[in-house]
Amino acid sequence: LMAAEAQRDAARQHSAGLSQEAKQERDRFTDHQRTQQTLQHQVSTLEKEVKAAEQRCLTEVASHKERYEKEATALKTEIEALQSTLMQERRSARDAIEAAQKREGEIVGNLEARVKRTLAKKEETIAELRQQLTAGDQQIRALENLLEKQREELLA
Repeated sequence: LMAAEAQRDAARQHSAGLSQEAKQERDRFTDHQRTQQTLQHQVSTLEKEVKAAEQRCLTEVASHKERYEKEATALKTEIEALQSTLMQERRSARDAIEAAQKREGEIVGNLEARVKRTLAKKEETIAELRQQLTAGDQQIRALENLLEKQREELLA
């Protein structure tokens, strides 16, 4: 009887440990979600900065064109260079965004897989513990029946 109670206590402790592990996995998942939000915010900030840089460049070009009409050819070359750079920066920013989104997807996918594996293991362990508990309960009932028969035989 004490062994069954000890088994039951051990099963409960193990179940509590698994619950703690599941909570830690949920906390890690929440941390990854926060990281995802931070990355999205950074991407948004970069896009705003690129747009602001583009606006500054266009304003500067207009100002130079008004002030330096004699250097129109030189300014056109500079504008083309700035536009090329801007396109390259946009491509680089787009590539960086895509890479960040891919990494984010991989992280989330890996985390989901880990969580699923952990939950499956938890369910498996719970099923095993339930089987052990059922077997322990059956053993207790059998011992109680035997004890009752022995009492009846002694009293008879």
